Amino acid sequence: MAEFLASKDVSTLKKVIESTMTSKIGAPVSVEGHSVSKKELCLDVLRREPSWGLAFCALGREVPKGETIKLPDGRDMGKIDLYLEAIRHKPDCDLAYRNIAMNVGEGQTIKLPDGRSLGKTDLYLEAIRHNRNCGVAYIDLALSIGERRTLTLHDGRKLDRIGLYVEALRCDPGRASWYYDFAVDLPKDATATLHDGRKMTEKDLYLECIRLDPQHPQSDTRA
Repeated sequence: MAEFLASKDVSTLKKVIESTMTSKIGAPVSVEGHSVSKKELCLDVLRREPSWGLAFCALGREVPKGETIKLPDGRDMGKIDLYLEAIRHKPDCDLAYRNIAMNVGEGQTIKLPDGRSLGKTDLYLEAIRHNRNCGVAYIDLALSIGERRTLTLHDGRKLDRIGLYVEALRCDPGRASWYYDFAVDLPKDATATLHDGRKMTEKDLYLECIRLDPQHPQSDTRA
């Protein structure tokens, strides 16, 4: 497989990485019809372009927490170090900030390459600052902040927990599980207005989850 990858133009391999940044962890990817390990793909790109930030971010998703991987330049790096290296080379890499936040405990901070130390919530906000359409960051924030808390985003928007769910669904209105999560948090007598104008009750959100994914494991538990 190493010979196959080495025979391909690096721009082709980079496009595969870009198109599979949020694919299932551990799943192989297709390079011109050949099934390739995502780790092998990222390492081959880094061998040829050692400062391409997205390869570090994609590789970070593939490395289990607590383990390290040897890079082509001989360095051993763990999950968070790979995400930080992605940010060092690509400071606007929204998924790197989001993925670090996923691996940071409450009260813990991470020092970024620019010297700032950010905690979990600020890392999610940083992801949104670099990509207003980073739906996963909105949903992660909605699931992690307190019911009465309101966050001020870098663009001045103030969003409470409900507002974060609405923004997440604006970014990806076809994500069934997000309707389920929203339904769980929406008070029984409340109505939420989505960006497309639909007014949704708790029951409406569960039904939308079922419509999008009839096999959703929890979609019919409270509808």
